[in-house]
Amino acid sequence: MLRQNTFWVIVLSVFCVLILPDLLAEGMFLDGIIYSAIARNLSIGNGTLWNLIFIETLSGPDGSNTFAGHPSPGFWIQALFFMALGDHAYTENIYSLFTCIINVFMIKLIWQTIQINSMSKKMSWLPILLWIIVPVTYWSFSNNLLENTMSIFCLASIYFYIKWITKPQLIWITLSALFIILSALTKGPVGLFPLAAPLANFIATKHFGFFHFLRDQFYLLGISLVFGSSLFLHPPAVNSLMTYLDVQILNSLANVSTVDSRFQLLSTLLAELWYVMLSAALIIYFVKKNQTKPEVSEKNWSNFFLILGLFASLPIMISLKQRSFYLLPSIPFFSLWIALILRPYVLPLLLKHKLFFETKIWTRFVPIFVVIAGIAIITLRIPYENRDQLKLETVMLVGEKIGKNQLLSCSRNTYADWSLTAYFQRKYCISNDHLKLNEYYLYNKTTEVTPPPGYNSIILETNQYSLFKK
Repeated sequence: MLRQNTFWVIVLSVFCVLILPDLLAEGMFLDGIIYSAIARNLSIGNGTLWNLIFIETLSGPDGSNTFAGHPSPGFWIQALFFMALGDHAYTENIYSLFTCIINVFMIKLIWQTIQINSMSKKMSWLPILLWIIVPVTYWSFSNNLLENTMSIFCLASIYFYIKWITKPQLIWITLSALFIILSALTKGPVGLFPLAAPLANFIATKHFGFFHFLRDQFYLLGISLVFGSSLFLHPPAVNSLMTYLDVQILNSLANVSTVDSRFQLLSTLLAELWYVMLSAALIIYFVKKNQTKPEVSEKNWSNFFLILGLFASLPIMISLKQRSFYLLPSIPFFSLWIALILRPYVLPLLLKHKLFFETKIWTRFVPIFVVIAGIAIITLRIPYENRDQLKLETVMLVGEKIGKNQLLSCSRNTYADWSLTAYFQRKYCISNDHLKLNEYYLYNKTTEVTPPPGYNSIILETNQYSLFKK
């Protein structure tokens, strides 16, 4: 039996090299800052389960300060992390790392559950390696995105559907339906794509008849509807979800665009996967003489995961609001697809050199070398400066000066610098306010001529800002 431990060490080292440097630095992508601020606020009682608060001065629906950009449940788990670990600088980073680890665990479970031979089942490191090296994967998990959590629920839903396929028991398809609803409650309708798993199975598998497709689709859709409709028994949930539907979904479809063409998504997907696919093609080309014949079940599962990946990504083209990280939940399925294609080529290659893979060089020295190299690379990759270093310094200086839970007046331009506004809220619970003149005013030297009347005392100077007090 070929030992797999060294491969796991390599995968773990690659994982750490790609993920940890950015997680060990402060500062992250705007969405991640906002999500962590909302989760922290929820953990300290600022907001409720179905009424999220980002900043006190947010102009939300119906004149409230409610955050309606995403469904509320997507923030609940992260709020629990803040309750357990406290309001520290790295709480959201720890949560993001946690979601990454659970994604890895779910990919491993799926690989070990599908019907492939026992030797291939031990190669679960292969789809995980292919998954983690996709740029959008390690970038997303370094930036605390909601897609990180949604991907867990999508993978769990497909895992339990696969359990249902291999051993039809009502508990499995019920759990699959439950995780579909949790996925949709994390990031909206894009999380519903596992509902199409029976269709993907019907297309991919010849022996999966039309009757079985109808049966699976009926169960999955019906049980999902039962779980989803139960939310309508709770009025706060209904109000929250209807507001989200109106403010985010319908408005985005009608008025928001980040790309010129709906088909931009296809080039984005190719840009994320091209070198994984190229690497796979090169392996196939050079090892084709030694390949083993893939089993029929492997081909079926490979097609199943490819179709799921397409179902998870292509519907995003409905909207002109597209971002590369929207693809994150689809990447595990594309990775499983490629891994199953590679399996008949990689396994013979490993067996051919079995004697080498059992030597002390491979089992002892290679892991030690990989770990040392990984630590060195992580150390070198940690940024000398945090992301948004100047903004973070401004936030720290102002926050220490005026204290927490303040309303900080500023110009409309400064307020619209959403990363600065988000950092103020995340670090000090300070809400920027461009509508009222409060005790403190943050004056932007680059965009304003003079501060408003009544502010005379400069109590803090930075390169870009002055802090005035009445």
